[in-house]
Amino acid sequence: MLAMITETEVSIDDLQYLTIHCKQCGTSMPLDLNYAGADHDRDDMLGVCSICGIPFDSTLRPNVIGFKRAYEALSKHAKVSFRVKIQENC
Repeated sequence: MLAMITETEVSIDDLQYLTIHCKQCGTSMPLDLNYAGADHDRDDMLGVCSICGIPFDSTLRPNVIGFKRAYEALSKHAKVSFRVKIQENC
């Protein structure tokens, strides 16, 4: 089998969710980047996996909050895009 890697460009305006995956059980937790509420800033948010109860790394919550703030600032003040690699199996 041959794998071909291509790239595509994604605008920051097209980003909608940041998904956190539990390393223990694999559960995914999507966080809506466009949600205006304070749920992502709550003290209990991102503390433990809601399925297996394993604590997340203590740096996860502040980094997710920082990413969301940077996302909000960048999307308001600049045209920003990301290059994303896509692997296609031929």
